[in-house]
Amino acid sequence: MRSSGRCGGRTLTFINDRYRRTGTLWEGRFKACPVQSDDHLLRCYRYVELNPVRAEKGLRFTFH
Repeated sequence: MRSSGRCGGRTLTFINDRYRRTGTLWEGRFKACPVQSDDHLLRCYRYVELNPVRAEKGLRFTFH
């Protein structure tokens, strides 16, 4: 197993133990639905791009 896999496995075990979870990290969070129109597609793009900004979780870079 490569080192990234070992690290990911340890991280997953830690999170599952800490939050009393089981399974994969993204289990239960994914829902697929077809995009029916161009307008819907643009709304999806905007949501994905702006969601971290709205949640104030975007990366902030500082220059020294």
